Amino acid sequence: MAQAILHVYQGAKLTIGPVVEDGFYYDIDMGPVSEDDFPRIEAEIQRIIQARIPFRRREVSKAEALAVYKDEPYKLEMIQDLTDGTISPVRAGGFYGPMQGPHLPHTGFVKAIKLMKVSGAYWRAINPRPSFSGLWDSVFDKKELKAHIQFIEEAKKRNHRKIGAALDLFSFHDEAPGMPFFHARGMVIWNALLNTGGRSTGRPAMWRPKRRSC
Repeated sequence: MAQAILHVYQGAKLTIGPVVEDGFYYDIDMGPVSEDDFPRIEAEIQRIIQARIPFRRREVSKAEALAVYKDEPYKLEMIQDLTDGTISPVRAGGFYGPMQGPHLPHTGFVKAIKLMKVSGAYWRAINPRPSFSGLWDSVFDKKELKAHIQFIEEAKKRNHRKIGAALDLFSFHDEAPGMPFFHARGMVIWNALLNTGGRSTGRPAMWRPKRRSC
C-alpha cells in the first residue's frame, strides 16, 4: 500500500505503518485524501500485487541508512533515534523501507487487501507537529475479507451514534464532538439507569424532564 501511495501521490512522505488487531494502518504526510480516492489507490495496489515484485532484505549500518533516507525526514528522525548497529531495510522494486521481517517472497502472495477508512494524526502524537492522513487497511484471503466487510457493515447498523439519533435520544455537536447532548427521551433512560430498581445510586440526576410518553 505504501508503494502504491508513493506512485499515486507525488511528494507523499511515509512515517510508520504498524499492524493492529484487525489490519494495519499507515500514517503518511500527504495532501487531502478521502474514501473517494480509495479505488484509485486499490487499483495501483492490485497492479503491484500482479507484478509479483520480490522483497529483498539487506543489512546496512546506521550511517548507510541515514544516507539512503536523506530525502525522507520522518524515516531519518526514526533512524537517528536508533542505537548504532545494523538496520535491515527491505526493497520491493522502487520501494525501499526499514521494516521488521520476515516478509513474503514477493507481492503476489498478497491475496486480498481493502482500504477501510482514513483519519488524521499528528506525527508522534505531538500537536502542532505535522498532521497526516492515516489509512487503515485489512488483509485477508478473499473469503475472509468478504466476511470481515459484512461484519463491519452490520456493526455500522448497530452504531450507538446512529441508533441514538434515530430514537431521538441524543445528538452530537461541534461544541463538544465526543460528548452526547441528551434529548428528553435520552434523559428518561439516563435517569432510569441512575435509579435502577427504584434504588438511588447516590448520584444526582442531570435533569428530570416532565412526565411524558416515550
